[in-house]
Amino acid sequence: MWCRGLRGAMDARDPWLESKPFRSRHARQIGLVRDFSWLDIDALDGIEDEYAVILDCSVPDPSALEHRKRALCAQLRRRIEFLRELAEDA
Repeated sequence: MWCRGLRGAMDARDPWLESKPFRSRHARQIGLVRDFSWLDIDALDGIEDEYAVILDCSVPDPSALEHRKRALCAQLRRRIEFLRELAEDA
């Protein structure tokens, strides 16, 4: 997630966001999903807190990357909310 991006350039709703593995852009990749009935989006509530713990465990000095961690967690939440909107509109 945004491993090559600067914190200010992170935007989970950017339709030109690079993506993998099925399409080169996130908007095109998520567009492949036609049925969201299997998705329990509420099960993702709080996952950004778990993600923060994983990020803290992945670097020797987590405090040095606190701003980036907060930005990553916020963008993860934005992506989940975007997915929620897509599922509700489907």
